[in-house]
Amino acid sequence: MTEHHHTDGEALMCFNVPHEIAQKDSHVIEQQIHGAKMNQRATRIATEFDLGLKFLRKYPKSVTFYGSARFDHENPHYKHARALAQRLAKLGYAVITGGGPGIMEAANRGAKEAGGDSIGLNIELPREQFLNSYTTDSLSFYYFFSRKTALSFSAEAYLYYPGGFGTLDEFFEIITLIQTKKIREIP
Repeated sequence: MTEHHHTDGEALMCFNVPHEIAQKDSHVIEQQIHGAKMNQRATRIATEFDLGLKFLRKYPKSVTFYGSARFDHENPHYKHARALAQRLAKLGYAVITGGGPGIMEAANRGAKEAGGDSIGLNIELPREQFLNSYTTDSLSFYYFFSRKTALSFSAEAYLYYPGGFGTLDEFFEIITLIQTKKIREIP
């Protein structure tokens, strides 16, 4: 028995299931569909990791900035991040951020104004996140965890500014990796 399944926005899936098995177990088709969807998700995750790590090879000397997306250009933390990113870019470091507003924009802006590499690793969200206009190169991610890995993968230093749960999550990830010796201690 050949079953074809297709819904809007999904690829056509075709399963060859012996008729007697399909009749005995009505869930066999659902199991096949679930397995195919899991394989598609795993492939997308692997592709995202691969593309992210290949993308970062272009920037062997880098620092990553973390912090609130809510700070505007008048905020003292924004001003500090912008100035620090300018200095680091002048020293030849690529400045990597999540590519959004606030501290991310400040760091990208400082790096770009200094003529350096200003990298945004953006996350695809329905409404909230957009790529700021100060990046010189960028890559977009669907999954938070692959983006978080890319943000931390090759940096010489991590710079943290006040932020919310996302900033805390990224901070605790790094210190846990350092504590468990999964990554080397860096500033």
